[in-house]
Amino acid sequence: MIDWKIVNYQTTNTKFIKPFLSRCRRRMIYIYFTNPKTGKRTKITTRTKIWAEAEIVFNKFMNLNRIDDNTIHSAINKKLSNLRDQILFSNSNLKSKSTLSLYKSAFDHIINIIGDKNLVTISRYDADLFMNGLLTNRSKSTVNIYFRHMRAAFNIALSYGYIKDNPFRFLKELATPEETRFVIKSEEIEKLLNVMDMDIMKLITKFGLLTGMRLSEIIFLQWKDIDLEDKIINVKNKTEHETKTRMERMIPLTIEIQKVISQCKPEPEGNVFSLNLDERYVFCKENGFRFSADYISHKFKEYVLKSGINNKICFHMLRHSAATKMSNDSIPLNVLQKILGHTCNSTTMKYLHTDIEKMRYFMEKIDFGF
Repeated sequence: MIDWKIVNYQTTNTKFIKPFLSRCRRRMIYIYFTNPKTGKRTKITTRTKIWAEAEIVFNKFMNLNRIDDNTIHSAINKKLSNLRDQILFSNSNLKSKSTLSLYKSAFDHIINIIGDKNLVTISRYDADLFMNGLLTNRSKSTVNIYFRHMRAAFNIALSYGYIKDNPFRFLKELATPEETRFVIKSEEIEKLLNVMDMDIMKLITKFGLLTGMRLSEIIFLQWKDIDLEDKIINVKNKTEHETKTRMERMIPLTIEIQKVISQCKPEPEGNVFSLNLDERYVFCKENGFRFSADYISHKFKEYVLKSGINNKICFHMLRHSAATKMSNDSIPLNVLQKILGHTCNSTTMKYLHTDIEKMRYFMEKIDFGF
């Protein structure tokens, strides 16, 4: 191994040549240097014919603190697609499928915009191009999501030793107006429930409002997850499903929630699919099989349109409405965070809104004695 920053090319026993750039076959630009292990002159490609890009690679090459031939090749030859594949593989059991999907989408977008470049050639300019290219047909909020995942990906590349600096480090998220999340009003809930001709949909809707659980958590909820003695709902990771944050949590089983789930429990004799009640899903089809999230989402949307309420309302807004209702009823933030299963307070804060009537209530108390 050799430190290229301090090597004295004149005093070492081996005749080192100072690394330099030169064009070679098919006008591709190469870096020529002396291999520290063998003492022989060798070359590696910069994988570009553009001199300015080759100089970026060369500078990265020279700035590596301690390098050997294997390290040089692994750092210079890594492309965006290589980093994408490595992140998806190394995190396959550490991150949720939705997070991995966002990583993949972010990489696909940047490769489509700037090309499948070598990691060491990517600069702040390329990062700007990526952000600007996404903005042509996507909202700022969506662009920010891809930006966060790409910045995280380059931090991973940094930790792997593939790059010396993150080109996204000095970029900031795009300023967006405060997101307006719809909260379902009491009269809208009543209209919605009135048009539902499936009892199971009514129960799922009520359960979502009362617990604030995600749809995926609701449809994978089994009777063995409900502790009737201690009055607790255990939101657990399953073989077929993991929570969004991969964290398990407990939600109190209130009287109102018990009333809802009591209407779901099958008769003791049941049918052939209900041989083991504990394994049965709480909200399931008549044959004991669980519903898919897509089916519940689409069915819910049908009822929204049929009821004539705000057509932007979707199933996830039940969770948001539950969080807002709990917040307005003075549930402390740290308690609400545990109920919703968020890993940090900042996430919970995004779901909280003080309704206009509550603001009016407090502002009416303002008296300057005019």
